[in-house]
Amino acid sequence: MTLPFLAAAWLLGFAVVGVWDAPVWVAGAWFAAAAPGAWALRGRGAAALLGAAAVLALLGAWRFEGWASEPLPDLARSVGGEVTLAGRIDSEPDPGLTTNRYHVRVERVEDGGVWRDTDGRVLITVRQTDDLGYGTPVRLSGRLEAPPELEAFDYRAFLARRDVVGTMSFPRVERTGEGPRGSPRALAAEMRLRLDRSMQAALPEPAAALGSGIVMGRDGTMPRELTQAFRETGLAHFVAVSGSNIALVTALAFLLFVPLVGRNWATVPATASLVLYVFLAGAEETVVRAGIMALIVLVGFWLGRPRSGLAALAAAAVVMTAAQPRLALEAGFQLSVASTAGLIVFGPWIRYGLAWVAARVGAAGVVPNVLLEVASLSLAAWVAALPIIWVTFGQVSLIGPLVNIPTVPVFAIAFWLSGAAAIAGAVWEPAGWAIGLVAYYPLAFIIWMAEAGASLPRAAVTVPRFGAEAALLATVALGALAWPAYRYLAPRLADREPRRDVVRTVRAAALASGAGALVAAIVAVSVWPAGGPGTLQVTVLDVGQGDAILVTT
Repeated sequence: MTLPFLAAAWLLGFAVVGVWDAPVWVAGAWFAAAAPGAWALRGRGAAALLGAAAVLALLGAWRFEGWASEPLPDLARSVGGEVTLAGRIDSEPDPGLTTNRYHVRVERVEDGGVWRDTDGRVLITVRQTDDLGYGTPVRLSGRLEAPPELEAFDYRAFLARRDVVGTMSFPRVERTGEGPRGSPRALAAEMRLRLDRSMQAALPEPAAALGSGIVMGRDGTMPRELTQAFRETGLAHFVAVSGSNIALVTALAFLLFVPLVGRNWATVPATASLVLYVFLAGAEETVVRAGIMALIVLVGFWLGRPRSGLAALAAAAVVMTAAQPRLALEAGFQLSVASTAGLIVFGPWIRYGLAWVAARVGAAGVVPNVLLEVASLSLAAWVAALPIIWVTFGQVSLIGPLVNIPTVPVFAIAFWLSGAAAIAGAVWEPAGWAIGLVAYYPLAFIIWMAEAGASLPRAAVTVPRFGAEAALLATVALGALAWPAYRYLAPRLADREPRRDVVRTVRAAALASGAGALVAAIVAVSVWPAGGPGTLQVTVLDVGQGDAILVTT
């Protein structure tokens, strides 16, 4: 518990400066003031631990204040006027329904007819027909606006942490040269774009958008109503680059293969899932961060000591925030760390509780262990992330835990099949179609679960936002609950051999029910809609470049 405690002290140093704007020394002083009492009550070891925590809290506060006091990029002086900028495309396209957005690293700005060097980035929105590759040199002309400050989200501060000082909507874009050929970043961006197009060719919408979101974190083309349904049912993490997200897939792959091939060999498919995710998602900063957190969980499962991953997670959090302090302010990083910690700390105890309930109702040995593992991991991640979800989004999904339990295993299948469809289609398009036919069903199931769950009354409730202070207090309370859960091992229930005839009957019923549900899904998804609406429909499409007519019978 020593390393997690020291990591908490480091992050507390960030919090007192970032949340309360307190002097650098405050957090360190708190731990230092408690050291004499610890010496008297618990001895020299406890006092030494608090002394080390005081030093780390002081260093954390100093590191965060140094980053926060850095001046804005020079380009910020040009915000609010018509500008001409020269720079390079610094990101992959972020697709919307009809637009693409790019980050541009600006190198020069025209000021009064004279070009001068500058630094900073801008976020541009262009038509989807303006296909700009990574590293392409461009000249932009238009109005440079300050990013908006949204009521529910400080979008301006979010972009500023990435050196983005302004936005340009549909500027005049002129290519001034060719992008770098053969650079790893350019090749990775080109590969991801090709895989995304392969996914679009292999699957219909909105399954293709969901598949791209699951595999590559690209969810910009998902319909707005579906995106809202995912938020209300607590499934939005499926289409985000999240450490807990890939940790669930990796852990589930490991747990599924342990009974088949043993603990050592089960790491092969689990590691393959992790490598596939990092490869398809582009190996960018957020992806690598998510991969590290998933690797920590996997190593803990492989050792048979999932709790040992908490120390590694704590060390990773300190190293990451020391290198990039802005991560401490980002909800994605906070959710990844909290959810991954929840998997490690609360997962075993929740599994014990579910197994105890199963034993009490006479279902011990009948309920598959994999189902208990999936339920415990889903609930653990949800509980740990709850304070951050509350403060960040102002909304808590009440149906989320129930929806996640049956959906997480299907999500893992959808991840593997969608990735396979994208890769196969990029090599040979008919192969992508073939795999896409199979991938469509788990994707359709996830969409149906999101829409059905969101349609229930009170699926999600809006909660008042009490600010970062309330989130910090809630996290401290959750940490107090986590301490005994981490310190003490969850007990093992005595193995009770269930009656074999009962197990066979229950499993046969489950298999028959699953087969019936699969047939019903195929009929509902593929067979029933094939008949058409039953009436002649003529739809006139105004596509902008010429009209088209769609006839449906």
